[in-house]
Amino acid sequence: MLIPIALLSDSVIWPEHHTELGIHTFLPWVNRGKNSQSEETRVEAAQVAEYHLDLAAFMELCAKPRNDALRAREDASRVLGDILRTQEAVLSIREATSRAREDALSARELEGALRAQLEEGLLAQYEEIIGDSVTYTLGMGTEDALKAEEVEICPNARSMDLKELGRTPPLRTQKVFWDAEKVYWRSREGYWRAQEEFWRAREGYWRHREAFWHHCRGTFHAHMRIIELVRKIDIATRIAESKTEK
Repeated sequence: MLIPIALLSDSVIWPEHHTELGIHTFLPWVNRGKNSQSEETRVEAAQVAEYHLDLAAFMELCAKPRNDALRAREDASRVLGDILRTQEAVLSIREATSRAREDALSARELEGALRAQLEEGLLAQYEEIIGDSVTYTLGMGTEDALKAEEVEICPNARSMDLKELGRTPPLRTQKVFWDAEKVYWRSREGYWRAQEEFWRAREGYWRHREAFWHHCRGTFHAHMRIIELVRKIDIATRIAESKTEK
């Protein structure tokens, strides 16, 4: 992991071709400082080496939250893809629900039309029966007409209820209507299940985003600590170099 050069001051030494956190670049100064006859220079060289160890430890510490953040970002992207697929499923189910609702309404309209035709047919038939009975009774004498009232010219005509009979459409139409209703309610259930899955996926997405930003904050603080250590290494190395040259 590299520290952005823009974050470092101009006086900070940060090796361009660094291996093992740039220790090879600083080793000559550290070795000269360790071999120096000055006790102060040897202490400062040991301090530079210690800073290098601290820097390596912080770099490792910084790498873990960064990797966790990248994994959290991948998880969030995957969950977001699941959300988009769930949204597409919800839209397709909603379209199927709308079609099923239209089918149910069409079946209801067909049922109503057939019911109206059935009522009109029964009413016409009933009027025709009543008309025939009136014509028949008019040609009879008064005494015979009174007796004719007791004769059932049309069986069960007195117990007919046209509205009640009109409520029963043909079985085929009834089946189409109920099938459409079942499809509609099944689609509604599927739609609500997809909605619940969608909101669960969104909750998971926001949890991953929160974890990602938490790791980003940790990475930033680790970076700031590394920059502070690098500046200390720079200062101590310059002091050790100047004293070694003297």
